[in-house]
Amino acid sequence: MAIHFSNIRRSLCLGLVSFLTAVSALVAVAPNTALADPFTYSDVSAGFHSSCSLSTDGRALCWGWNYQGYLGIGSRETSVTVPSVVATPAGVRFVSIEAGSYFTTCGLTTTGAVYCWGESALGRWTGAPSITPVLVDLPSGVVATQLSVGATHACVISNDGVYCWGNWSTGELGVGEIEPTVTPVHVTLPNNQVAVSIAAGVAFTCIATTTGSAYCWGTNTDGQTGIGYKSNQSSPIMVPTAVVVPDGVNFVQVTTGLNRACAVDSTGGAWCWGHNYNGTFGNGTYDSNSSPQRVLLPAGTSLSSVSTGWYHTCGLTTTGTLLCWGTNDNGELGTGTTLGGKTIRQTVLPDGVVAASISAGLGQTCMLSTTHEAWCWGVNYFGSLGQGTLVGSKLPVKILPVGTPTVASPAASSVGAEQATVGATISPNGHIASVVLALSKNSTLAESTVRTIALSASLQNTPAKRFSSFAIRTSLTDLDPKTTYYFEFRSTNALGSTTSAIGSFTTTGDIPAVNIDPISDIHGDSGMASMRVHPHELATTAELTYAQDASFTRDVHTIGLGTLRGNDAVALSALMPELDARTQYFVRISATNRLGTTLSSVISFTTVGALPTATTGAATTTGTGATIEATVNAMDTRVTASVQYWLTSSSPDLAQHTTSRVINGATDQSLSFAVTDLAIATNYSYRVVATNNLGTVIGDTRTLRTRGGSPIVSAISATDITQTGVTVKATIDSNEFSTFTKMQLSTDRSFVDDVSEYYVARTPAGSTRQAIIPVDNLTPRTIYFARFVATNSRGSTTSASTSFVTRTPIGVSINNGDSSTDSARVILSITAPDNADSVIISHTRTFTNQRVFDLDSKIDWTLVALTGTEAATRTVYVKFVLTDDTTSPVFSDSITLTTPTSLPRDPDSPVGTTTTTAAPTTDVVAPTIAAATVGPQFALKKGVATSSVRTRLTVSTRDAASGVARIEVRDASKKKTVLRSSVPRNSARYSVKVPVGSRSIQFRVIDLAGNATAWRTIEFR
Repeated sequence: MAIHFSNIRRSLCLGLVSFLTAVSALVAVAPNTALADPFTYSDVSAGFHSSCSLSTDGRALCWGWNYQGYLGIGSRETSVTVPSVVATPAGVRFVSIEAGSYFTTCGLTTTGAVYCWGESALGRWTGAPSITPVLVDLPSGVVATQLSVGATHACVISNDGVYCWGNWSTGELGVGEIEPTVTPVHVTLPNNQVAVSIAAGVAFTCIATTTGSAYCWGTNTDGQTGIGYKSNQSSPIMVPTAVVVPDGVNFVQVTTGLNRACAVDSTGGAWCWGHNYNGTFGNGTYDSNSSPQRVLLPAGTSLSSVSTGWYHTCGLTTTGTLLCWGTNDNGELGTGTTLGGKTIRQTVLPDGVVAASISAGLGQTCMLSTTHEAWCWGVNYFGSLGQGTLVGSKLPVKILPVGTPTVASPAASSVGAEQATVGATISPNGHIASVVLALSKNSTLAESTVRTIALSASLQNTPAKRFSSFAIRTSLTDLDPKTTYYFEFRSTNALGSTTSAIGSFTTTGDIPAVNIDPISDIHGDSGMASMRVHPHELATTAELTYAQDASFTRDVHTIGLGTLRGNDAVALSALMPELDARTQYFVRISATNRLGTTLSSVISFTTVGALPTATTGAATTTGTGATIEATVNAMDTRVTASVQYWLTSSSPDLAQHTTSRVINGATDQSLSFAVTDLAIATNYSYRVVATNNLGTVIGDTRTLRTRGGSPIVSAISATDITQTGVTVKATIDSNEFSTFTKMQLSTDRSFVDDVSEYYVARTPAGSTRQAIIPVDNLTPRTIYFARFVATNSRGSTTSASTSFVTRTPIGVSINNGDSSTDSARVILSITAPDNADSVIISHTRTFTNQRVFDLDSKIDWTLVALTGTEAATRTVYVKFVLTDDTTSPVFSDSITLTTPTSLPRDPDSPVGTTTTTAAPTTDVVAPTIAAATVGPQFALKKGVATSSVRTRLTVSTRDAASGVARIEVRDASKKKTVLRSSVPRNSARYSVKVPVGSRSIQFRVIDLAGNATAWRTIEFR
């Protein structure tokens, strides 16, 4: 037993060393009123780092050190900081509970049975520990009335006296044996004494009897049996032995702790004996004693009960206050400080709190208030204060409000005609709660519908939140309007269910209200109705009805106005179209919701209007159709307009109609009507017809002729002109017949000579094509003429021609590219880049003796003269000064300078005149070659072999601007000019000798301005 007590003391000491406390105020503050109705309690017991209580309906709850799961709550979590329900067998309810001095807890049931759970002293034959309550094997017929649990044994007072079970190695069972018993054994009391109070302590037991006597048994190492002397561990008191009660003192209640016992006498006085650890006697000393010592209570104080724990003692006064003394290292005296010892101190209870019972444990104290609330204070290593934390308290704190959920404040809000929101406040009371809603039209909630309220997990995902309240709200839809509903919330957690008070609400809503205004904006074919509809919060469909009679049976029309919602009148308007002119109409509005239909009053109005006007307009035709224009005035009515058309050679009675057009308004309107399926190139007559309900108007008759004939070529242009290329474009209209088209290109304006043809395309009948013809391999700086020839079955069309001049390459050209000249005076044609500012010209590549000219397309220049009679090549070099002050690369052109010859005299010029070689500066067009033929052969001069012959080339040419200057001829294979003849005339026919032996020659004509035709090639035998 010495080893057993040593272990217990060591555990306590370790806890005391590690415990940390916070300084609290000296006034206890009552917690906020819980928004819940948690369990109320009928009993509370402080044990070994654990505490237990009984709800007023007999359920056992424990919390604190759950060593090996011995709290009996169904889990093995070491620290249980929240009061948790013990897993009691079904139907079992307790009237008292004892947390015990170590790891065993027992409860006394309403039937007088006892259940125990924990490490030992379970009172059943197996003797094994249990984490769930097990029934103590009391003898048959034995009904327990009072229960006490010590460290390793337990005892009851029953209808058959005292029974104890558990460890009796130190005689604590009181049966004279030292062997343990796992089932209850009867304890024989001396002199047939009857116990009224029993206390099982740490290895000893005490009782108070009906005679005011007290008896104790068990270990007596510190005189705790109160028999007047101590005994060693090996000599325990084996049977109940009378306590040395002072004369005239009658004990009515006893309590035991660690090697100490205390009692309350019949006068409200208190007595203690055994070990006076740290002043736990409350007698003003620290001296232990083996006989009862009076507790020095304050004057006038009377106790109703006393409880001594391991190291402190507390008493409950008859006025509901608490007095405590002994150890207070952890605030177990409840004074707000750690001051303890032999001095009796009053526990600081919150205002209005009155104590009803007291229980002192290992390092904590618990009490029950007169309002059935459980309070604890002191050490809280494993959560024995039931606060959800491990923080101790030096003042009484109420245990967390566990219990079935509380459902408060059921209320309805946002009540409409078909919807409402209902809600309540839920307090889970320590356990996760679920909520359902019952809804009914019956005040007793009969035939109610039940729906589960979805709760966010975050509302209850921590212990603290499970002891807080939260509001729930849920929306109800599809309700009946103008109806009273009743509802309640039911919330359930692991401890049971709670139902709220019944709430109610009445939905709103009513049948629609309607009002219609006089008709406005009246025309011959329409009128505007304006109205207001109040849906009274319900989905309301509204319709406008109008007819030509007040009973709404003739020409009835209905316009839907849509579905309306809300709680305000809605202004609506609707156009009544397609009305007859000069006609009376009757109008009303109807509105319907789920409560009924409302009709407005009937109003009437009369439309206006007159016969329409119609004017037939022009027609635009195709081969098989036409678009006919017309002007119609509906005269503020609804008018149907169309066009009649027929063969001019036939009768209007055979007329066909186009698709009708419906118009309204009071102004002239331009209309277009499409006519299809006409015959090609045919005459038709047509007229416009306009009709309203007042009559028909016919416009004047006109005629048209559909298309069809020779092709049409238009929009001819030359674009993208380069030195050697061009793009020629035109629009080809087949004029209703499949059309073949080609393009002709020539340097001859009359397209007689030098003509090249290009295929364009075949244009389908009735279509138009954009012709785009790219041409390349052209001669630079040459005038060309282009035209199109289009042919179909109805004829051929040759377009007008367009002309263009191909570009000249950048650089210099001498005499328009001549290969030779007999005059040192030449014309330089300058083509400059876009960013050139001026040109530098020289006879040498090194630009010695250079000259600078402003940009001009033609510059007079004198070549380096011949030094003899032999021809020589002369080269001109140019470079351009650019706008960025740099110079371009060098460009050049060469020409052969021959011995000068005079130009032939113009036969029409007077003798002695000189042919002018200067050309008008405005002439940029080359001469025109009208014809070129090869003449007969003739013998050469004497000395030339007769086998050599010459051929004569005859050229007809003209140049209206500056006149023809010369004709150049060269052998086609040698590309060298071999003969030249100058003829200063505007138009003439010239003969030129062809080089001997030539089979192919090229020739060109040059005017006085230097403009040259392209080289032409002639082959002959």
